[in-house]
Amino acid sequence: MYMNTELLLAVSKKQLEPYCGEGEEFIFQPMGELRLPTGEIVANDPCCMFETKPFTRKVPAGAYPAEIWVLHSADDDKRIAFAALRFSDAEAVSFEMAIVDGVDVSKMEENEYFGYGVDAGTGCFMDAAACKVLLAAYNEDYELPVLAEPLEASYVDTYSAANVELGEGQNIVAFSTGWGDGAYPSYWGLDKDCEICCLITDFCIVE
Repeated sequence: MYMNTELLLAVSKKQLEPYCGEGEEFIFQPMGELRLPTGEIVANDPCCMFETKPFTRKVPAGAYPAEIWVLHSADDDKRIAFAALRFSDAEAVSFEMAIVDGVDVSKMEENEYFGYGVDAGTGCFMDAAACKVLLAAYNEDYELPVLAEPLEASYVDTYSAANVELGEGQNIVAFSTGWGDGAYPSYWGLDKDCEICCLITDFCIVE
C-alpha cells in the first residue's frame, strides 16, 4: 500500500518548503468552511460523479476549515498539489488510507492505493448529504451549472478552486486536481490519541 508519511506530515504541519524545487514555492490557500451535517465525507470528481460512497470513517458533525496547497513553479505554472480538511488543532503523528466500503487495503501491493477517479480535472470534498443534492442538480444534458460557473469564475492560470453553495444548507469545496485526470488517494491524519485531526488528498505531483 502506497503512503508517503513524511510528505503527509509536511502537509499537516504546513512545512512544505523542503519539497520545493528550484524556483518553486508552495502557496497556502484557505477555502473557507465545509459543512458536514452527517460527518460522512465524499471525495470525488463532482463533474463526473464516478464515486458517491462516503469514506468508511466518519467525523463529528460540524463545519471544518478546508485548504489547498498550490505549487507555483518558476515558469508561473500553478498546480494544486494537496487539498485538506482540518478537524482539530492537534498534530498528526500517523496516517491511514481513506477508503470506502468494499476496499481491502490488506490486499494492496506496495505501490498501490485507493483513490477516486478524475476525468474532468476536478476534485472535491463534500458531505454525503451534499452529494445527494449535487446529483439532483445535474440538468438533462448532464451539465452542472451550479458548480461549473463558480469554478470558471475562480479560474486563474492554471487552476480553479471554489467553495460553492448547493442549496438545502449544503456546500462543496471543489478544486483542480494537480496535472488533471487520474486517480488520487486521500489519507486520514491521526493524533497521538488516534483521533482524526485532518484529511489530506495527494494529487501526486510531488515526488
